[in-house]
Amino acid sequence: MRKLLLLSILLNISIVSCSQVYKSNIAESERIKEDTCCYWYQGDGDFETIEDAEDDAITGLLESVKKNYKPNIVTIGNDNTRMMNCVFETFRPFIEQNIQYLTLKSGTVNSVFAYVSKASFRESCAERKNDIDYYIRMADGAMEKENVGDALRYYYIAMMLCCSHPDGNGLTVRDEETSHEVKMMKWLSNKIDGDDGILGSVRFNVKNWNETDDKVNVELLVSTMGGIPISNMTFKYNNGRFNQTCNVSNGRAAVELFKNEDAVKDIDVEVDMSYDDVEFEEPAAYAMIKFLRKKVGFSKTNKTISSRSKERMKKEEPEKNPKVKAGDGDDNSIERYTVSDDVYLKNMKSIENAIRLGEYESVRGLFSPEGYECFMKLKGYGVASVIGTPDYKMLAFNGEVICRSLPMRFGFNNMSFTRDVIFRFNKETKKVTSIAFRLSDTAEKGIWDNKNWKIDSRLVLINFLEDYQTAYAFKQLEYLDKIFSDDALIIVGHIVETKPVMQDGVLYGNNTKVERTKKTKAQYIQDLGKQFRNKSYINIHFTDIDVRRAAGEDEEVFGVQVKQYYHSNNYNDDGYLFLMVDLREELPIIHVRTWQPGRTDIEDLITLKDVL
Repeated sequence: MRKLLLLSILLNISIVSCSQVYKSNIAESERIKEDTCCYWYQGDGDFETIEDAEDDAITGLLESVKKNYKPNIVTIGNDNTRMMNCVFETFRPFIEQNIQYLTLKSGTVNSVFAYVSKASFRESCAERKNDIDYYIRMADGAMEKENVGDALRYYYIAMMLCCSHPDGNGLTVRDEETSHEVKMMKWLSNKIDGDDGILGSVRFNVKNWNETDDKVNVELLVSTMGGIPISNMTFKYNNGRFNQTCNVSNGRAAVELFKNEDAVKDIDVEVDMSYDDVEFEEPAAYAMIKFLRKKVGFSKTNKTISSRSKERMKKEEPEKNPKVKAGDGDDNSIERYTVSDDVYLKNMKSIENAIRLGEYESVRGLFSPEGYECFMKLKGYGVASVIGTPDYKMLAFNGEVICRSLPMRFGFNNMSFTRDVIFRFNKETKKVTSIAFRLSDTAEKGIWDNKNWKIDSRLVLINFLEDYQTAYAFKQLEYLDKIFSDDALIIVGHIVETKPVMQDGVLYGNNTKVERTKKTKAQYIQDLGKQFRNKSYINIHFTDIDVRRAAGEDEEVFGVQVKQYYHSNNYNDDGYLFLMVDLREELPIIHVRTWQPGRTDIEDLITLKDVL
C-alpha cells in the first residue's frame, strides 16, 4: 500500500513538473513571437509522436523563412512561385541543422514550437555567396591552366548557386575588362555562352570518318577555337538506336553510329551540362540544375559535325599524339630519353593490329606474364577499340622503354571514354611488362612545370600516377595492397543522403553531406575489394594537379593533390585526392591518402594539419 502511495505521489510530481515545463515553453514561445530576431513556426495540429511534430516544424519553419525574408531571386521563366520554392528548399539542410524546438505538449498528442535566428540564416546566405566566389576563382584558375573542361563546369556550378541564392539577382562581380561591377548572373552566363564564352569556342573536328556496311566510326579532335585540346568534357549524341554519352580526354573523342536506311552525313552533338556528380559536391547547385534543366538554355551547346569536314582535315598537317615534353628553359631535356628502335615500333604495330582485329592471343609472345595479364585487363575493359593512326614516341627510362601512346575508345552501355594507353617494354627482353592510362595534359603540365626538379623525378612521379589511376580501372587490388604502407593514414569521403523532398509538386534533389572516415589499410583494401566486385567498370582521371616535395631537396617524397573525377556504372563523384608518396624505393609507398570535396592549400596538407 505504501509503495502504491509513493508511486502515486511521484507520478503527480512528474505531471506537475512537466506541466511547469510546458508553461515555461509556452511563455518562451510567446516571447520569441514578439521578438524580431527569429523566424518561428507553431503547428496547428496535434501529432501522434514528437518526431512527427518536429518533421512538420521543419517544413513549416522553412515556409516561415520564405514568407518573412525579402528576397531578390534570379527569375527564370514565368513561374516565379515555383522558382522561389526551389530557392528556399535548398536551405532545408540549414534548417535541419539549426532548428530549435520548444515542446508544448507531449504524450497522446504532441505539439512543438520551432525557431531559428535570422542572423544565422543571413550567415548561411553569406556562406553560399562565398561558395559562389570559390567556384569563380576555381574557374578562372582552370582557364589560366588551359583546363577548359573544368572551367566550364566551375562557372556553371557558380551560376546555379547564384540562382539558388535568395538575393541572387542583386549579386555582382567585378568585370576585369571594364573595371565595373556587373550583375553576377549575366557575367556568368557570358562566360559560359556569350560571344567570347567557352561553349562558343568549342570545336569538333573530324580526324577520321570510317564507314562499314552497318556502322560509322568517327575520330574527333575537340579543342577551343584557339587550338587548346579539351579534357573533362562530355557530350551526347544519338548513335542511331539510343542516346550515347561520350567523354573527351586530351582533345580526343570517338563516336560509333549504327547506319539506318539513310546515309549518315552529319552528327548532331550536345555538350553535356547535366553534371550529375554535382549532387555530392554542391547539393544546392544540383537542386537548381534539376529544377532549371528545361528552363536554362544555352544557345551554343548544340553542334553539328559534318562528314565533309574530314576533307578539310586531310589537307591540314597530321595531328600528333601527345608527347612528354619539358617546358621552355628546362635544363634537363627530355630528348635525351628518346630512342629510335624499329623493334619496339614493329611490336607496337603488331599489338595495335591485334586489338583492331580482336585477336589478342596472336601477340601473346610480345608480353611478359605480368604484361599479358594487364593486356587481358585492357581487353576486358568495356568494348575496346583503337582510334585514329597513332604516332608513337619511345622513351628509354629506368630500364624500360615507354611507348606513348595508343589512343583507344572504351564503351560501356550508354557511356564511352577515350584514353591514351601507354605500353612499357623491358629494355632487355623487349616485351611489354605493364600497361597504363596516360594522365591528362593538364595533370602532366602540373608536374612538368616544376623545372627545378630532375627529369627523372618527374618521370617517376608521372609513371606512378598513371599506374595508380589504372589500378582502379583494372581492379588491381594486389598492386594497391602493396603500395599502401601498413600504417598509412587513409581518409575516405562517404556520401550520406536523405530522401528526395517533394514541395509544390516538384521533386528536389537529395540532401547530401560528406562524412570523412579514417580507415586502416586492411579496412580500405577490404572495402575496395567489395567495390571492385560490385562495379562493372571504374574510370578515374586527374586534372588540376599540385605537387610539392615534402622532404629535403634530395628526398623523393612528394605531396600530390589532384582533382579526381570518378565514374562507375552505379556511382559518380569528384573531389580532391591527396597522396603523400615515397618514390625512393623500387615500388612506391603511399603514407597518406585522403579525399575531400573541396580544395585545400597543399602546404597545409603536407604538414597534415588538415587531415588528422
